[in-house]
Amino acid sequence: MSERITATRVVREFSELLNEVRYKSQSFIVERNGKPIARLVPVSDAKEAKKLKELKILFLSLPSCGDDLEGFAADLEKIAGHQPSLPAGDPWA
Repeated sequence: MSERITATRVVREFSELLNEVRYKSQSFIVERNGKPIARLVPVSDAKEAKKLKELKILFLSLPSCGDDLEGFAADLEKIAGHQPSLPAGDPWA
């Protein structure tokens, strides 16, 4: 079970919390203003992590767009027409 801790405690005790996660397999739910915002868990326990081979299964389970490729292309053109212009010049200069 995950211990609930404040974001302030995470900032103040980050190194110690990482040690508890690594060496004691402790997990934490980080809260801000009483609401959960993040989870600090050992990598080995990260059940949300998906393997690449599972990604293929996920894609195959998505609904198909059918044969309406022209409609899809038209939607893309419509979206592209509403995009803002890029600034002139090199932004990295």
